[in-house]
Amino acid sequence: MKLYSTIFQMKHSIIIILLFSIMSCTHNTTDYLASDYYAKIYTADSLFIMKDYEKSYDILHSLFLTHEPLNTNPVNEISTYIKLKIILNKEVSYNEFTELISKYGYPTKYLIKDSILKIHYHKVQSQFDNDVKKLKNKYISSINLSLREKIVSMKSSDQLYRNGSYKENKQKQDSIDLLNARELKNIFETYGFPSDRVIGNYTINDDFVNIDALLLHTKDSIRRNYFIPTILKYVRQGKANPRYVGFMEDQLLIYAGKEQYYGTYQNAPLMSVDTSEINKRRQSIGLPNLGYEQWRDKILYPDESEY
Repeated sequence: MKLYSTIFQMKHSIIIILLFSIMSCTHNTTDYLASDYYAKIYTADSLFIMKDYEKSYDILHSLFLTHEPLNTNPVNEISTYIKLKIILNKEVSYNEFTELISKYGYPTKYLIKDSILKIHYHKVQSQFDNDVKKLKNKYISSINLSLREKIVSMKSSDQLYRNGSYKENKQKQDSIDLLNARELKNIFETYGFPSDRVIGNYTINDDFVNIDALLLHTKDSIRRNYFIPTILKYVRQGKANPRYVGFMEDQLLIYAGKEQYYGTYQNAPLMSVDTSEINKRRQSIGLPNLGYEQWRDKILYPDESEY
């Protein structure tokens, strides 16, 4: 009887361990594209802009139960979620409010001056003001500053001969571009995608450090065979913004004298397919519908001269 009980307990423990492992693997391999994460945050964002706060909150709340928030540019869904909680008088924990700084790198003045966030700031002002330096330090310690500086250096070399002397120095710049492409590949394979969560956002030193230009100056072959599929993989993992995939693919097509596929370049000729087809393509890589960013900016920032 003792032996049977021991065997039963061992089997029970093994089953629990296996279930835990399966659950852990499932959580760690969330496919942000397959689960429509991006489509849902755009829907929630549009509802928020149109002041349909309950529906917007319901979408984000349900989504964040199963997904780590990404804070996707430009919708910034995590700050929207906290704003919705404040508007709808739902509980906002001190930790989730301060994580806007310590985890996502929002500037302090944003939390203090934003018309909605400042409502909660005034509720926790005493503790917040006391903790703010620690919160900022926590964010700084979470990012890779040496990698950030490396990318700054690569971006500088990327523009070395593109500021007026490219024709005379094309071979030199091409050699630099080739080295940068190799280094980018090494960065991907060593650190993963160098997103804001990895190298920090503009609040570090008021500088937007990204790899947009570096990717757009890669050779067609390595872009098609490595960078586009690799970054699409990162998009699925929630580690890269979908716009990178669209920009890279569309630029290749435009330079080849063909129609862009995703419609990411406003100054390029319009595509011959209808809008519904373009939106299907865009959704397949996690982009919002065609013209969404322009609609959003027109409502939120009607007078650009103010910003």
